[in-house]
Amino acid sequence: MFHNTLYRLERNQKVSLACLATLFLVLCVVWSITDAMKASFNMEPIVVFFGGISTLLAVWWPFSPGYRDKRLKGRIVADFTCNNGRFSIGNGELTFELKFSRAGVDSLHFYNDHVESVALIPGAGAFENVADCTSANFTSRVVNLAEGQIACVKNKLGHYALVQLLSVRDTKRGDDRNEFSFRYLINPKQATNFT
Repeated sequence: MFHNTLYRLERNQKVSLACLATLFLVLCVVWSITDAMKASFNMEPIVVFFGGISTLLAVWWPFSPGYRDKRLKGRIVADFTCNNGRFSIGNGELTFELKFSRAGVDSLHFYNDHVESVALIPGAGAFENVADCTSANFTSRVVNLAEGQIACVKNKLGHYALVQLLSVRDTKRGDDRNEFSFRYLINPKQATNFT
């Protein structure tokens, strides 16, 4: 549970908690200095207050799991059993609605339900090795994407993205949580070359 909370905090939540934690540490230093100087001003209540607020916000701040990333490239960690397995990458014309579901021990099903098409890029290994993703087989509704494999996705506006599955954890196969991680790269020029 705690691990899931950490990676799902939104950016503004992380910034707020980092600021409060920094302020807490600064106040601890000021408290130590005033205590060493035998100052008459009591810092203890202020330091304890900010420490308590930081802890409470870290634990109880409501968050919404992020199933959207507007960047052109990134690395994502998410629960593939939540949000119907859907995850959105990109923004505007460069948006790709990805859909995943449970498959094998180290793989996921990757669907073309909300995009134009999806295909495996056999033997690519790295995004830089994909010179022309249109040569891939885009005829299937679903592909079985294994850890390390790369798939090419075409959205309904003709833009292409690459998705590489990095890891899969599955409670039905003995792991402590349902989680997958992948990285992606969107080509903003409607090009099929990622070298």
